[in-house]
Amino acid sequence: MINVIVLDTNILRGLGPNFFDKIDYISLQEYCYSSASEIIIPNAVLLEYLDYYKREIIQKNLNEIEQSYSKLLKLEKFGKASKPNLNNYAKEQLEFIENKLTENRLRPFLNPFLSENELLEFLIENKQEIKKDNTRDFIIWSNTMEVGEKYSDEQVALISNDKIFKENKFFEKVRAKRKIENLKIFDSIASFLSVYGFKSENLNKELITKSIPISTIKKELKKDKNSIPSHISKYYYHSRKNFKLEKFEIPQLEIEEYYAHKETKTGIIKVIVHVNVKVKMVFEPEKDLEKLSEYLNNVDNKKDFYPNSFDKDGRPIFDDWILFHFGLEFNEAEQKIEKTEFYDFFPEDANFRRMKAAHNNELW
Repeated sequence: MINVIVLDTNILRGLGPNFFDKIDYISLQEYCYSSASEIIIPNAVLLEYLDYYKREIIQKNLNEIEQSYSKLLKLEKFGKASKPNLNNYAKEQLEFIENKLTENRLRPFLNPFLSENELLEFLIENKQEIKKDNTRDFIIWSNTMEVGEKYSDEQVALISNDKIFKENKFFEKVRAKRKIENLKIFDSIASFLSVYGFKSENLNKELITKSIPISTIKKELKKDKNSIPSHISKYYYHSRKNFKLEKFEIPQLEIEEYYAHKETKTGIIKVIVHVNVKVKMVFEPEKDLEKLSEYLNNVDNKKDFYPNSFDKDGRPIFDDWILFHFGLEFNEAEQKIEKTEFYDFFPEDANFRRMKAAHNNELW
């Protein structure tokens, strides 16, 4: 049983702006409630995430609104329109997010001073291998080591998808030196809960795959088909067009990971499933081929991670994997799935994978 769980910034970012409403985060809190475990958000993670949220989630959108209003005010009938002041809302939202990260959380006192010699040794050794400045990783690792020492009688988990925590030789040397043997590392909340959640011999990938309805996947994709071109190319980022779908196939699906937990209040066994679905959608040709061609010729491939996939006639083509989340109910007595519920799907996940791959290639 894991008793103390340290979350990294990349896990929170991966859950989206409303991380607290996502099923994986809710399930993790449910696990903590039922197992008397605690979540720790280190100060470095808290500050980094709040800075990201302020810049990328709030300020970037405020800037877009500001630019749009500036353009409108130049029009005759908009001259007297007042710009909305959203600064108070921004401040309140940031405070709300900080409360979500800190309320009812274990906040152990961690030494604010780092070992200068250890940090310098790490930076020198690490700089020889990769280009990235990993100072924040050093701080999080130091915090995690201290948590492992403070709670030496407990099991500690670090959840982070940053491979440095599993692969860095210097970090392993520090861990061995400090004799931290009560730490396990997971790359996602789902992978953690798949190990420590509810287990049953008959609850396996084969049973779960049979319970995922292809018809529901098709229905949800068709319902939201007009959003898919914006994941093909930024050319359609602000488009409100009704796109005609000419071809639609789902050739394959794979269970990426799953976990189960027994709800404390009801005793119902909920199974959360992450399903990767191979999707091919071909849309009607773009009408303004000249404008499209001009856009594609000016794409900066180092900054634009969209596939920008069009056929010779200008048809936008989505041909990639989309992550789906489903919730199932498992009847323990009868060893069968009784209910399947669609939660959400994430077409942006394909772009995140491309961005991450490009980022990792730049580091080495």
